[in-house]
Amino acid sequence: MFIHSGEAGWSRNFYTSIMDGTITVKGNKYKGAKGKSEKYVVSGGQLAESIEEDRGRKTHTVFGKFKKTFKHGRLEEESYYESDWRIKWKGLFLRQVTKSHILERYSSGGSMQREIVYYKNGQLMYNLGKGNKNIKIFNEDGTPMAGIKMSKGKSLWSGKYGLHMDIPEIKKLTATFAEDWRYELYDKQGEVSSWIKGKNGTPEDGVRNGHRLYFIRGIQVPKKVVDGRYDAAYILAYPNLTIRSEMMKAYGIEKVMQELEGISVDKDEQYELLQFPMPGGNADNKVMNVLKMKCPSTQVWYALRVPPECRNIGEAINWTYGISLGDVRDGKRVDVLGAT
Repeated sequence: MFIHSGEAGWSRNFYTSIMDGTITVKGNKYKGAKGKSEKYVVSGGQLAESIEEDRGRKTHTVFGKFKKTFKHGRLEEESYYESDWRIKWKGLFLRQVTKSHILERYSSGGSMQREIVYYKNGQLMYNLGKGNKNIKIFNEDGTPMAGIKMSKGKSLWSGKYGLHMDIPEIKKLTATFAEDWRYELYDKQGEVSSWIKGKNGTPEDGVRNGHRLYFIRGIQVPKKVVDGRYDAAYILAYPNLTIRSEMMKAYGIEKVMQELEGISVDKDEQYELLQFPMPGGNADNKVMNVLKMKCPSTQVWYALRVPPECRNIGEAINWTYGISLGDVRDGKRVDVLGAT
């Protein structure tokens, strides 16, 4: 192993080798950093061990075996490795102590197989094995918090930061899982108080504290949206764009146009560009533009929503052909003789 000093000063830096021994780093810069020190152990020309301290935090590493981090003398994290720095072949390879819980991860055959989490009082939060399809989560007093059932076992990976089970999201009924899944929350008497189910990361049905939950495309909505009990103003004022579009499809843009008073921006015998106010719209979403088109054979009018930036029929028609408004205004446009 070679040692090189980079900040010793003019004509005082050195470069030397060491096969066995202990290196302690000293210097004026370290005197200014309260509580900072570094110590290294060299064996056979290789770095075997290090102890680094800085502002109450201490990191002790035995290379190829373990790394332990302490804060003000209390263990925060310990990791165990094989000689090639892969996680330990079998047994405990990671332990973390946080303000709220203690996390332990175990391996077998060099890959992560289990994650066990405890509360600071020692009570089990959950015991999650690789591929588990049924998972129990407990409260700090030992009573059941939640039960999860999945058609596909839970996967684990050692590099994940934080817990594999998102407890706050589970409590809020917003956690989702792969393929078919369902989980329940329990009250203090151990009875089911809430539940939710879904598929492939998308919730489909549920109950929260006795009240039914409704979803469209995995997004929770009021019951009136599912039942179709709304009017045009409610649709345009709805905050979520995805749900607003779904309601627009179900309600029909023609019906929206009949209910709301719009302004005719441009008009000819077969087309009309209308503009409607967006109730509750923000600065970027104050109006809605609609292009009305008459079928020459059936004489039936159709409607298509177009960007609010469209200033005339020509721009709106070209936009429906996939031409950007910038290109249209630069002269790149199609000439449409009439609706077809």
